[in-house]
Amino acid sequence: MQVQRPDSYYGDDQPESFEFIPRRPPGYDDMSLEEVVAYFEKRLREEENEIHRQRKKKRRRFLGIKAVLATNPFDCAKDLRRKKGRQSVPRYAAFHPELLEQAVSRERAFQSAYVRVRKRWIAGKKRCVFPCGTLWLRRNSPVKCREGDPNEAGLAANYVPHSPTGARRSRRMSL
Repeated sequence: MQVQRPDSYYGDDQPESFEFIPRRPPGYDDMSLEEVVAYFEKRLREEENEIHRQRKKKRRRFLGIKAVLATNPFDCAKDLRRKKGRQSVPRYAAFHPELLEQAVSRERAFQSAYVRVRKRWIAGKKRCVFPCGTLWLRRNSPVKCREGDPNEAGLAANYVPHSPTGARRSRRMSL
């Protein structure tokens, strides 16, 4: 099966097409390729029908194939939310308002701490410790960052320390 290169996202140095050879996934060696394809198509139809039933029960609609294909993949939301007299694009979404407020307050605390420490660092202070989550600056400059709380959700659990020499070392964080 020959697959043509899409017009966008790829440079001219990529091949115009490549060959794709369909194969059975591991664990389905006892079935022929046609049987595997039929099996997964049947499973997909069953799941799609279940999703349709659930959405119909909740009186929710689907956009539809034609409408989806007619959308521009580069479109984004046009309306901006007004909050407290200013326009802003929403950064967080949460079902519970308390979680939303917690996320916003953590972000504000991080931003204010980062700005304060960055001003000191730019002024030439050497003993600056940036807040946990300062990723780009930590990877590209010899700065120190505060250790993350392993119980905090988000970047702290995924933090990988950077050594100034460029060698990466691994570290396990207990959760």
